[in-house]
Amino acid sequence: MLFSKIKSYQEIKNLYQKHPWILLIPLAGVCFFTLNFSPEVSTGLPLPKVSEPNIDTLIPKGHLLIPIQIKNMSTLQNLMGRFATVNLYQQPSQQKTSSKKQHLVARHVRLIRSPRNPNLFAVLILEGQAQHILRYETPFIVALQSPSSDGTKFVTNSKKRRKIIIGN
Repeated sequence: MLFSKIKSYQEIKNLYQKHPWILLIPLAGVCFFTLNFSPEVSTGLPLPKVSEPNIDTLIPKGHLLIPIQIKNMSTLQNLMGRFATVNLYQQPSQQKTSSKKQHLVARHVRLIRSPRNPNLFAVLILEGQAQHILRYETPFIVALQSPSSDGTKFVTNSKKRRKIIIGN
């Protein structure tokens, strides 16, 4: 064999001078594997992009995905990824009250960003609770919350009774 008697660098150099074709074998092997196992070269087409799943595949049975407008969207976009757990607040309309205080609408709501347009958001809620979100028309104010909290809770407007104590 050619390689059985090689003991030093000088002998390797002499072998390549006598048999230059030996260098072509590893080079040809690398070219062969590169060309045969590269998907772009073998098909002539670029690799297909992995597409985002359709948004309707993310909706569990018995739930609705309701698109909402968000008032503080510019700051929210920098804080969240595709999903977030949030509290939804509503600012009262000027016709009803002159108060600037936000009204809590729902706690621990799952907010989903649109995969096709990152400026669009929707909330994932149970079908029976849709009316709590749909009755509001103006944009919501969103506050991020820990995902380890309890399930979605809607806040109902209950009138607080004042206790009047008549003293002596």
